Amino acid sequence: MFSTDFQYPKKAVGEWIGYINDSVLYIENLKTEKKSTFQHVIKYLFDPKGNSVVMETFNNSSSSRKYEISYLNLKSGQLKVIYSDKDSLLKSSIKTFSFSNTGNNILIHFKGTINGDVYRIYNISTNTNCIALDQSNKFLQKGYKIIEPPRLSQNDQFMLLRLKRDRKEQRDSLKSSFVQVWNYKDPIIYPERQLLEEMYPSYLDIANYQSIVVVINLNTQNSVQITKESELLSPWENDFYAIVMDRNNVKESWWSWEPQPSYYLVSFIDGSRRLLKEKGFNLSSVACKLRNVSFSPCNKYVSFWDADSSAYYVFNLSSGQLKNVTKSIDANFSSRFPNGLYPDPTVKGWFGVWQDDGSFIYLYDQYDLWRFDPEGVKMPICLTKGYGKKHHVQLRVATDDNLHYKFNKDEKSIMFVGLDDSTKYNGFYMVNMKAIDSPRVLYSGPYVFSISNTLQLSNSGNFDLGMAPIKATDVNAWLVKRQSSTEAPNYFYTTDFKNFEKITDVQPQQKYNWLTTELVTWELSDGTVCQGVLYKPENFDKTKKYPVIFSYYQKESHLLYQFPTNGLISGDLKVSWFVSRGYLVFKPDIHYSKSFAESGIVSGKAALNSVVSAANYLSRFPFIDKDHMALMGHSFGGFQTNYIITHSNIFAAAFEFAGVTDFLSHYLSLAPFLSSEEHSIGQDRIEIGGLGAGSMGGNPWDFPSLYQRNSPVLSLDKVSTPLLMVHNRTDNQIPYHQGVELFLGLRRLNKPVWFLQYKSGGHTLDDKKEQADLTLKLTEYFDYYIKGKAKPDWMLSDAEKEVETNRN
Repeated sequence: MFSTDFQYPKKAVGEWIGYINDSVLYIENLKTEKKSTFQHVIKYLFDPKGNSVVMETFNNSSSSRKYEISYLNLKSGQLKVIYSDKDSLLKSSIKTFSFSNTGNNILIHFKGTINGDVYRIYNISTNTNCIALDQSNKFLQKGYKIIEPPRLSQNDQFMLLRLKRDRKEQRDSLKSSFVQVWNYKDPIIYPERQLLEEMYPSYLDIANYQSIVVVINLNTQNSVQITKESELLSPWENDFYAIVMDRNNVKESWWSWEPQPSYYLVSFIDGSRRLLKEKGFNLSSVACKLRNVSFSPCNKYVSFWDADSSAYYVFNLSSGQLKNVTKSIDANFSSRFPNGLYPDPTVKGWFGVWQDDGSFIYLYDQYDLWRFDPEGVKMPICLTKGYGKKHHVQLRVATDDNLHYKFNKDEKSIMFVGLDDSTKYNGFYMVNMKAIDSPRVLYSGPYVFSISNTLQLSNSGNFDLGMAPIKATDVNAWLVKRQSSTEAPNYFYTTDFKNFEKITDVQPQQKYNWLTTELVTWELSDGTVCQGVLYKPENFDKTKKYPVIFSYYQKESHLLYQFPTNGLISGDLKVSWFVSRGYLVFKPDIHYSKSFAESGIVSGKAALNSVVSAANYLSRFPFIDKDHMALMGHSFGGFQTNYIITHSNIFAAAFEFAGVTDFLSHYLSLAPFLSSEEHSIGQDRIEIGGLGAGSMGGNPWDFPSLYQRNSPVLSLDKVSTPLLMVHNRTDNQIPYHQGVELFLGLRRLNKPVWFLQYKSGGHTLDDKKEQADLTLKLTEYFDYYIKGKAKPDWMLSDAEKEVETNRN
């Protein structure tokens, strides 16, 4: 049977490829077309740089039984066995193997022996096993044992081990068959502890402050402890340092309102530490956390985003000096599109990119790119000369790999992509990195090429964010992907970004009554300019009246030129499905503020203002049927639907999927730990109500009126709009009882409401049959209330069905 297990080196794309067919591994050089084969292969792995392959083989022939791990040098073609089943130390089979960051070492994890699992490091350069670890190893501190596979530092010089204190835990309450004991001082509440103990015991050890991290210097064979039992190792490290944070409460710090973590820079060499950021007290613990941490080349600096001050800082690893590098700049380095209480960096995933020699760090404001001297001696320079801010164009380096991108000090010019805030045009710009000048516009037009690096815009997953242009290796030629609302994504060839030659021609929309888009601009009652996208059928007739479905989440006007995918409904609205059936769809931007601020409004009121004002504005057009407008929202959009129907009576029907209805009960709820019936309760979800999408900014005892005003369940008596709702028992985002509260409240008030619950469904629907069922039912529901079609059988009560039966 042919395998689809294709692999290639991540940092050497275009040179090697491998695949397995009937236990035969094929390794092919794409440049020379030379192919090698290897028999009896179970699995294999390229090193990231494309220098070698490690493979696991098992020959179970009648004449020989041989189990081996081998290493293949791709340049020389030499194959070397680094483990075989004849090795007396490692009789048991392998669990996993992987390459280190440099590709110079292979880490192999073997199943347990009498002393537990065995971890071996094979050094490719020396062709030797440089270290082997098990629970009896000399590197382990007395009284501790290994609880997860070790890993190597970025330079392969250090091994990091997580160890647990080896002691028998007294957990009688967890073992009792007739009583559960919930203790208010437990870091994690009982139901979640119970699940974690069964499924993720190592995490429970961390949460209960029973683990430490030890670093072994592979050159000197010395070891140092870099975390205490009350600390966590962050994911941020370089060759010689890691960032460690103390935590008062690992799992629930976002609602405990205790002082937030202090961050320390800890040395792998001697374990010495320096304070990087002192713990603070802030309404949002997320705001107090470090974000977008980035170590410079040559291990001289570390930079990070601090949400307390909405600024970037640089810490000198030698001098210990900490500088706010963006302090003197009259520009906003936080997102303009806050999703809740706390600000975000302007570009998701952009960690502050360093020049390859470490002499400068590059940071985005809302529109432009800046270069900063980490020492603060040289003045900051706006490399795009303020063009983005002046023209309201978000300028971003044309890359899809923010994490690994580096600026070359000798690079003369760099390709940027841009998104125009006003027109939503997307295009390409060339920036001269040596002579500071306005970017040269190569092309900007009514298409989407690449917008994944623009400010943190909401995207439902039903739209394609494009891709960065790909340059040919030896010639000035580029591959781009282009799309519009009426043109499916296709690949184009260009040499000048003015003329685009189509390479592919995939046009699935031609089979349907497709759609067109229009950007609509209007003002809210407070004068705020708002935008939204109006979707019309391809065969739109301005002399007719059309019903409108309003769909929303946060800000989605950037979808104007994106091609909407077709398919079944799993949660969010499928625009093309309803537009092709004679509906208009409108996606308005929602403008939020901080609820607890003096001039702030609750998030539900913000949605109400935007959606109702949009409905009133559109009603002026003769082709809008203002008596047949509907609402549809999923998740946070579902909550907004619930809020709108309790504060407005202008909509003929509404649909909500997995929306919050009672922020107080939601704040004090348990949601499924996993999306399965087996683990249907366990995880505390307080953070969503207090600090996340609800934007409350505090707990209900400090801000009781905010919770009351933002909870639709308290205003159900005002509802006159029929509602179809979906909530599933295994939704691990929004507790199931939120939907039950809403349904029972409306039912007791004799309001028209239908409740759908899908057996396999969670926060969305993954099962195709369930997606098809929801798509059909939602279409029939809207057709009944909006288009006046017959009431479908599933909407009939038992009494109504009996009447229909007798009538027939």
